[in-house]
Amino acid sequence: MHVHPIPVCACALLAALASPATALAQSDPSTSPTTTDPVSTGSSPSLGSPAAPSESSSSDAPSGAAKPSGLAVALGFGSRLAFLAPDDSSPTAAPGGLFGQLMVGYRFSRFLVGLGFSIGHLGNSATYVSGGHRSTVNRADTSFQFAPTVQVDVLRSRDGRVELFGAFQIGLGTTITRRSNDPTVPDAYLPTPDAKNLQLSYQVGPGLRWWARSQFALSLSAGFSGDHIFESINTPSGRRSEQYDFVGMYGTIGALGVF
Repeated sequence: MHVHPIPVCACALLAALASPATALAQSDPSTSPTTTDPVSTGSSPSLGSPAAPSESSSSDAPSGAAKPSGLAVALGFGSRLAFLAPDDSSPTAAPGGLFGQLMVGYRFSRFLVGLGFSIGHLGNSATYVSGGHRSTVNRADTSFQFAPTVQVDVLRSRDGRVELFGAFQIGLGTTITRRSNDPTVPDAYLPTPDAKNLQLSYQVGPGLRWWARSQFALSLSAGFSGDHIFESINTPSGRRSEQYDFVGMYGTIGALGVF
């Protein structure tokens, strides 16, 4: 009779040992949430991951804005009331005279400094008829000048793509006059005077610039322009010196590239 209680107790002990073993086995996976506890600490990387797109979005904003500095090349085309100095009479004011300009310089921060080159041309033709005789006189005045230029950005939009700037330019140049006659007139009857001229001009006014890309922009500018011509003519009757002054308006359409 004493033999049976012993195995019963042994079975009870084995069952008791088995139950904690299963408890331990169940508690082991519970440690896996503890391993996932770094997920809570890993919330810092999860917070860092959204921060990356926010940084990229912030970097995207200035990507469309202007390049802050670099070699600048500008092309311009416009109209102004300009002087074209003749060689035998008062200068001709050319209302709406077209001119082109090329400027090479450097842009840094809000400043652009460069050296511009502009050229203008005015031609006319006159025909004289007397009885059965016909004579045509052709004349062409071509002026060109070199002009140091300074542009300063005054206002800028929040996205950095639109700028209001002020521009100042002062130039020095000259005008070359060519004429021809049909039929040709002998030199003895049409002496060519020895004429020299110097042209001093300036332009000052506001402008708007829109950056289509970070390195390419389109611009519009307008303002006041002045032209002053100093002319010296040596003719058979003597030497004559004259000065002419004119102030008007100008307008320019241009493109700017920064490299």
